[in-house]
Amino acid sequence: MAGKSRWANVGAVLAVLAGVMLFSGVFCGPAMAQEQWLGYRSATSAYGHIGSTSGQKFCPQGMAPAGVALPAFNDKEPLFALWKVDIGKLTGPAARDGGLWLALDRSGKGRLSGLYDLLYIDANGNGSLADEKPIRASHVFFDWHFEGSPVGGSFNMVRIVLAGDDGPITYHAGVDYQRKAGKPYELRVECTGWYEGQVVIGGRKFTCSVIDNNANGRFGERSAKPDQCDRLILRPYSPGMGPQEQVDVASAPIGRYVLVEGKYYSMETAPDGATVKFTAAKVPTGTIRPGEGVTSLKVAGPAGTFEIDVRDGVVEVPEDEYVVLSYSITRKDAKGNTWCVREANPFKDKPLAVRAGSETKIEVGEPFAWFVSASSAEQGLYRISQGLRTLRGDDVRLTCNGDRLPVKVRITNADKTYDRTFSMEYG
Repeated sequence: MAGKSRWANVGAVLAVLAGVMLFSGVFCGPAMAQEQWLGYRSATSAYGHIGSTSGQKFCPQGMAPAGVALPAFNDKEPLFALWKVDIGKLTGPAARDGGLWLALDRSGKGRLSGLYDLLYIDANGNGSLADEKPIRASHVFFDWHFEGSPVGGSFNMVRIVLAGDDGPITYHAGVDYQRKAGKPYELRVECTGWYEGQVVIGGRKFTCSVIDNNANGRFGERSAKPDQCDRLILRPYSPGMGPQEQVDVASAPIGRYVLVEGKYYSMETAPDGATVKFTAAKVPTGTIRPGEGVTSLKVAGPAGTFEIDVRDGVVEVPEDEYVVLSYSITRKDAKGNTWCVREANPFKDKPLAVRAGSETKIEVGEPFAWFVSASSAEQGLYRISQGLRTLRGDDVRLTCNGDRLPVKVRITNADKTYDRTFSMEYG
């Protein structure tokens, strides 16, 4: 009996250990990706934090929307527009129309008497403007070519609070409008709130920002159309890091994958933007072979945005369609100076198909040619242009150690009685 009891105890221990190992494998194993939380941020000057966004544009109309309760407008000709949103619980006419109604009104005071300087917005999503207070324009746009008359305005940091499944959902947006000569008013809504925080991908810490590029309230949307695809900023974490001068360059369309130290991770974003998840992924890839001398290539598509060094004449990317955002050719001379040629958008957003296990060739890279041109601007004045171009005639940017080259021009006449050299400036 003693021996039987001893083996029974050993078996029990092994069973417990197996259970612990199974539990650890399910919940703590390396294959299990965890949701990582981001914090909500907003700023009136959101551009300095998240760069430019597409937002939504409308041509507001004079006809009032059916069934929407209205306030007592000051002006006899208010303008209306519907902001399409995919967030929270809408009720009444807002649920029927799938968005929030906006109205522009004039206060009729002083110099701004001709300007729509008041904004009504259905900030609670109940389909009524009658229960909203007007928001006054924070900035006014003037056209100084027409006696300084006001032609537009902006309403920054409009706060929206809608009912959600787990409580209220807050969203911030900037609203502006303008009118150009001979054209109708154009109204634009863009996000001024975004999600940001520290995340860990493959053991490395990053600062991650998720941006609602199309301003519909839903985060993490992917699209082959750049204006409908939300955006991502993913940068190595640095304590105290704030807005960057190159934030518009760092911002990229959200895709299915991110590339970290040569490995691909799938990315999932919660619709409300509060969490992200990165999971190591096995991805079918193809190769792109750029032209002579190219050292790095940057492409973007539904799979993601990737800037990759060229190795053995090719870059490897997940199977998908892409546009070539840019390419670079970088070399060092005998004195250690770093020379770089860079061309942006060489194919004018023409899509490029990459298939798994196949190679796609693109005609970018060397050789380049210098050009100089001169044209008469007005009597006695001439405009001189110079630069470096591809054989297709597209401009490229040449730098040395990160700076553009100083340029001089020498001007002489036929008998050399006039011979002077001038320094030129860019721009």
